[in-house]
Amino acid sequence: MKWYNLSWYKVVSMLDSDIYKGIKEAEVEDRKQNYGDNKLDINIEDEIKNIVKVLFTPWVIFYIVGIIFLLVNRKFIEVSIVIILYIGLLVMKLYPKIKEIKQYKSFRNLNEIPVRVIRDGHTKVLKAEELVVGDIVRIEENSTVAADIRIVESENIKTYEKNITGEKFIVEKYSARVEENVTSFTEIRNMLFRGTNVVSGSGYGIVVATGVSTEIGNVIKLMSNTKNKSNGFIQLINRKINIYSLIIAGIVLGLFGGQFFAKNSVDIQLGSFLISAALSLTCFLNIVIGLIYINKFFNKGNIELNRLTSMEKITQINMVFIPKDGGVYKNDLEVKSVYVNNRINRAAEVTKSDLTMQRMMEIAVLCNNAIYNPEKDEARGDNQEIALLKLCYSLEVYRGDLYKTQKRIFEIPFDSDRRIMTSLNRYNRNYRANLRGAVDEILEKCTHIMKDGVEREITQEDITKIKAADFEMSNNGLTTLAIAYRSFGYEPTDDENLESNLVFVSIIGMQAKMIAGVKERINDMKNMGITPILFTDDNKITATTIGKRLGIVRDMFGVMSGVELKNLSSEELMKIIPKIKIFCRVDTELKSRIIKLFIDDGYKVATLGENINDLPILSLSDLAIAKGPSCANMVIKASDMHFEKDYLTGFFKAFAYGKIFVRNISLYIEYIMALMVLQLVTISAMYNLGYLKSISGWEIAVLNAIILPFFTQSLLINNQDEVENINYYNYIAGYVIQVISVILILDLKPEINHGYILGMGIILAILSSSMINNKIKISGNKFISINYSIIALIVVGFIGIYLFNHSIGRTEAIITVIMAIFFFCIEYILKKWRE
Repeated sequence: MKWYNLSWYKVVSMLDSDIYKGIKEAEVEDRKQNYGDNKLDINIEDEIKNIVKVLFTPWVIFYIVGIIFLLVNRKFIEVSIVIILYIGLLVMKLYPKIKEIKQYKSFRNLNEIPVRVIRDGHTKVLKAEELVVGDIVRIEENSTVAADIRIVESENIKTYEKNITGEKFIVEKYSARVEENVTSFTEIRNMLFRGTNVVSGSGYGIVVATGVSTEIGNVIKLMSNTKNKSNGFIQLINRKINIYSLIIAGIVLGLFGGQFFAKNSVDIQLGSFLISAALSLTCFLNIVIGLIYINKFFNKGNIELNRLTSMEKITQINMVFIPKDGGVYKNDLEVKSVYVNNRINRAAEVTKSDLTMQRMMEIAVLCNNAIYNPEKDEARGDNQEIALLKLCYSLEVYRGDLYKTQKRIFEIPFDSDRRIMTSLNRYNRNYRANLRGAVDEILEKCTHIMKDGVEREITQEDITKIKAADFEMSNNGLTTLAIAYRSFGYEPTDDENLESNLVFVSIIGMQAKMIAGVKERINDMKNMGITPILFTDDNKITATTIGKRLGIVRDMFGVMSGVELKNLSSEELMKIIPKIKIFCRVDTELKSRIIKLFIDDGYKVATLGENINDLPILSLSDLAIAKGPSCANMVIKASDMHFEKDYLTGFFKAFAYGKIFVRNISLYIEYIMALMVLQLVTISAMYNLGYLKSISGWEIAVLNAIILPFFTQSLLINNQDEVENINYYNYIAGYVIQVISVILILDLKPEINHGYILGMGIILAILSSSMINNKIKISGNKFISINYSIIALIVVGFIGIYLFNHSIGRTEAIITVIMAIFFFCIEYILKKWRE
């Protein structure tokens, strides 16, 4: 219920309350049964259990075991570094969960807020959870709002609504009815929302929503739904890392066996490195850095990525619900033609000299809540209303001038059931109800018609001509609406049936421009196995014409209206709904029902939304996409990603990159696994052959810890489409050949510096393997170019350190060059052989 669109006394009356006496104590239980209680039930205990589970995952236990091994061998410096790493990674893992628990605790505390309530004519103090719908509450300065409240009396009330809107500014509140349609909570100035803060002023209000029905209740539901939907991908990554940890642990113990506890053993240092630096630092740090890079990548295309999981979810989508306005057509309607005096006229033919056209323009301006500045060409409000103002203002029919003689008394807002908006205006000493709405709804309420400025009784011939004109305009793809009025010799109330015995005036047809390239995008979507479904507020004929132009439907059998849907049973819906590609004139409840039916049928659904009315369908969908530069803050928070413009292009960009990113995650983890296993085997062999004497395990650990993140980061964010699905065994052949070659070099040239050759061997093996197998392309990607520049500096630094601390001669330099050429050639030959 849009309580903000109703006067406060209407709200009090509808909820059967009393502004002075409040409700009766005896009614409280019945109201709880009818509307629900005001308690926010939040299960924090489950979140605490999740934190405990994290502490017992394999990678955490592996870390602890590594720390114990180092302590046993009195490696205190190494222990300190590993503990710092361990705590840092644990904080990275647990901080979001701890933050979530704190937020849930703050929500739970809202149940205990004291509030002054009027019941049975007496003021009493109750806990917030005891409030019911219909309670009259006292609004006080420096207090927290205890429920969703429609303001009845306001004395300079100002609130801070960041909890709901996300906006960090003070909002002034009043009790007057909000007449226009709203798209965000900041526009609702006559209501207070639970959990927001009253920073100044006082007054009274009536409780209109409690518990989970409040807006903050919706926020909690959205958070819960989003968390449940987003757990899969994170769990997949965690599962892979945990399995990887166990495999590495098994290999370490298998290779080193009983020697693992030997004091001053290089094996322990290497094992610690593998546990801390290579596994945790590389995996977790790279995923975080990769996410930052991806965010920057998308931000350049006006795409905001709210959750990492959306990269995986978008690749599973096989159905997209697209709103016509802003999705396939621009949000900029223009009046194209009008039906007046039994004739369709072009917009350019409209003139004030014709009395019927003049009446049409007056009603179009008076029954209108949009704001338009013709000098700056700036507008705010409903697209249809803005288009009407632009036409009328171009002919110098201004709202300000009309209000001087035709002041508005009240308005009955447009709703999806009536599909009519009515404005009652005083006219001289009389009153006139001005109406604008759907042609079929208006026409069936008309008893007269205005022709050539004269009211006449409407005939069947007139009705036939009106319907024919509506069909012709709709068939041309125009959005149509009817204009009508009714005159009164007295001041009617909003309880009367103003929308009857009307005088029909005209049909107005308007159209927006189709977004460039949208037809091609929809064809691409269908070719990718994704079914596009269109939501539109147009009538069925217009919807069919638009569907044909877009290639979504062939005829009207692929289009269904809200009226038809409401008359179908669930069984009938299940049979017919898979054939429907366009749904017209469906309200939020029907949209939710449609989406749920498709989800139950096994589809992975994406929806686009812009304002608070879209929150229910966004929370239902597998992938929620916020659209538009002026999108409501809560909608953005509830969505997986936000497209500022060119939504379908943004979807394809995200879809394509999502597939690459999800593939890269798998490649990345397998690559790390293969690299660590091969290094363990290599180091074990080198250790037993006595080639580790001039370089310590700690040096190898540091070398890997520094250089691995840069190599593997390039793999993680690599966006080359042609990268094949590489399995870990693809790396083995090349790496074995490289290891054997290093052993042969060390055996044939015992006088050279073993540590230097081994270090360069590790660097060159990783470099050749990652660049050749994973097709890392340095040119054209700034991020990867920077990565490899850093790697080059590390290599130069490594060589410099050895030149300074050890004797590195001409022989080592020549061997380094030969190794580089040999390693790259081997990887290239093996890659071609695999292909």
